[in-house]
Amino acid sequence: MTRRLQLRLYRSPVGLYLTVHGSLDADTAQEFGDAVGLALDRCDAGRLTVDLADVDAVDIAGIAMLTLCRATALRRGITLSLTAARVSVRDAIHTARADALLAPAAAPAEPVAGQPRSSRGRYVRAGIRCLRQPAPPRRAAPGSPRSVP
Repeated sequence: MTRRLQLRLYRSPVGLYLTVHGSLDADTAQEFGDAVGLALDRCDAGRLTVDLADVDAVDIAGIAMLTLCRATALRRGITLSLTAARVSVRDAIHTARADALLAPAAAPAEPVAGQPRSSRGRYVRAGIRCLRQPAPPRRAAPGSPRSVP
């Protein structure tokens, strides 16, 4: 049996701060998601920090909810960052290949002149790793117009 999830929401000058106590698993993920949704509705500073210092354990359902919450926040123009995760929680996130959750969240910002653009029209931020490995460069087939210098 999992420990009941306890959540507390604070307002600070830089945004909202949500503390989480208990286990973030299949039994509590929906409750956590509802709380984050409420916090995002009330967030007027553009930043929500989720403190995971007192999270005992996290499973794949909890990691999926964290990923969903971050994506929802970014769509709303709000930066959601996770802080103070225990080693066991960081290891579970790493095992699920969701390391981007632990990286500092990129603030949704206006484009900067001279910043490189990706092929999808979004701006690429240097130093943040993508979950997917970059594809190797394609080689032109022999005899094609590209192979001639």
